[in-house]
Amino acid sequence: MSVPQFGDMNALLERVNYKVRQGRKRCAFVVGSGLTRGEVPGTEEMIGVLRRHLGDAKTRRHFDLSITASIPSEKYQQAAAFARQYRGQEFLNDVVRRCTLKACDRRIPSRSRWNEDALEVAETDYPWTLGAGVVSLGEAMTIIPHKSRGPILTTNFDPLLEIAIQQTGGNHDCQVIDDDYKIRRSTNSNAVGIVHMHGYWRMGNTLHTALQLRRARPELAVSLRETLRDKFLVVIGYGGWSDAFTRSLLKRIEEKDSLGMEIAWSRFSSFDSSSLGSSVAGKLLRGLNETDLYEGIDANTFFPKLVDKLKE
Repeated sequence: MSVPQFGDMNALLERVNYKVRQGRKRCAFVVGSGLTRGEVPGTEEMIGVLRRHLGDAKTRRHFDLSITASIPSEKYQQAAAFARQYRGQEFLNDVVRRCTLKACDRRIPSRSRWNEDALEVAETDYPWTLGAGVVSLGEAMTIIPHKSRGPILTTNFDPLLEIAIQQTGGNHDCQVIDDDYKIRRSTNSNAVGIVHMHGYWRMGNTLHTALQLRRARPELAVSLRETLRDKFLVVIGYGGWSDAFTRSLLKRIEEKDSLGMEIAWSRFSSFDSSSLGSSVAGKLLRGLNETDLYEGIDANTFFPKLVDKLKE
């Protein structure tokens, strides 16, 4: 295989702007923790939070010994699996709420963390700290005409995208997929669709462990197939978990059918032989002609620049 050429930020900005103005394919975004890093804890910091809340020193020592992976996402999954085995799913949900509320600028009483109604009020009425990337993606989605706009698919649990869209005067349609559900078609064409593929901070369960993420979800798989059909898919701030979403993309290689998709997969750091080897991005590049890779893409820089370009 010849050495691949990777696009830079300017190339990706130009391409997204062109696709939006052309309007032949709806532009959908896939975002992960890279979008909200700094506002809510990422995977590395979450490991520390889980450890602190486990309690006694003996359990923490067992926790430390259980984490043997070197890849950050796998370390996090091992940490979450230990926490679930020793404390249960409710413990994981509570830690997610604690971490999400770090971005809320008003203190929430401890007892309210278990009250979904109180958390909904906090989400809609309280001030939150939003980074430049989240704010600008929310603004970009309100600028892009609905005929050129696909959904945002995210593995994040937090409500920062919903809050950002609300602050720009837009409407959002939030869907939470914490089990084997279909992605429903929105009845409001003006609303920005947001699909939380691993669950949501204040309702239902949040998915963390390898067993949870790799579990077969046939209903979701079918609806992802249709959701991604004929889309221009832009991946930013997302590492590529082994989950229902990446399985859906890799299925396109197996079936030799891109479903009319074009994929622009980006990462913050540079691509090298190790990052292209067995990664989802590498497999897509080798197996799906419609895939292009971009490097040096920081969500907190990219999305503000995209807003400026969309306004030109």
